[in-house]
Amino acid sequence: MLERVILFLNGTRETEETESFFQILCQEKIRYFYWNAGGSQFEKESEWQQIKEMIVKEMGSKAGTILISDNRDVCQSALSEKYPVIVYLNGSNEDNGNSFQGVRYAIESLKGIDGRYLERVCRRYAGLPWEILQTGRCIVRETTVEDVDALYKIYEEPSITEYMEGLFEDREEEIQYTKDYRKSVYEFYEYGLWTVVEKNDMCVIGRAGISWREETETVELGFVIAKPYQRKGYAFEVCSAVLAYAYEELDIRKVSAYVDKRNQISKALCKKLGFGFQGEIVLKNGFGKEEKVESWIREIAGQI
Repeated sequence: MLERVILFLNGTRETEETESFFQILCQEKIRYFYWNAGGSQFEKESEWQQIKEMIVKEMGSKAGTILISDNRDVCQSALSEKYPVIVYLNGSNEDNGNSFQGVRYAIESLKGIDGRYLERVCRRYAGLPWEILQTGRCIVRETTVEDVDALYKIYEEPSITEYMEGLFEDREEEIQYTKDYRKSVYEFYEYGLWTVVEKNDMCVIGRAGISWREETETVELGFVIAKPYQRKGYAFEVCSAVLAYAYEELDIRKVSAYVDKRNQISKALCKKLGFGFQGEIVLKNGFGKEEKVESWIREIAGQI
């Protein structure tokens, strides 16, 4: 999706920082346009119009374009035309929170910013799912509203909800929950419970991921695999990849799993994944009801 980056700065920046950023973009074959206003004052509409004309002339259409800027007026003009925008905080603009209303991302430096991060921001603004990882047979990506019908079919199987809560009875509630989850969980934590897609037929076959559990202040592993795909190694394949992703990409060193003590299959999977049994604990489920479950812990540092 990402094709080009506009860097518009109203103040001066360290040449080394910008040059390093441009080198990364070049290596990743991402086109860019740099405009430094040098602290000069200007009219937002005329200045933004010049930038847009440059995009069309030098870089093509605005599709796949993201703006990084420290200027409030340029950011607001870009947002009004549905451009993905990142605010560059420069010290003088950090206290003006309302000045950048509607902008969902802010950075204090270009260091560490690469195409992967920028692609994710573009997809967030467009409402498109971010692919988390791939295994031999599966793709794990963020859940979308379009997945809801497939998830209902999976959860129709009685055995799926034998040891866990199901979806909302009202489909519209589930859709709204998914929209809220994308914004409040994916965008805040950069992780969560994701959708599992089988590569051969691109069919949704379940969910897997990690979530923050406030009660215990732990990162929790969760998964569900559709009945036709159970006992074929999918759960182990996907959960192993999720744990590796947690360690390598998110720097998470400890993951918990909370399992119904009657659920022998999940307990066996925990053992296979390297979790150790810690004892029983009382937790609230998704509907606020307290339940006694088994607590399992995996220390993943040095084990991936």
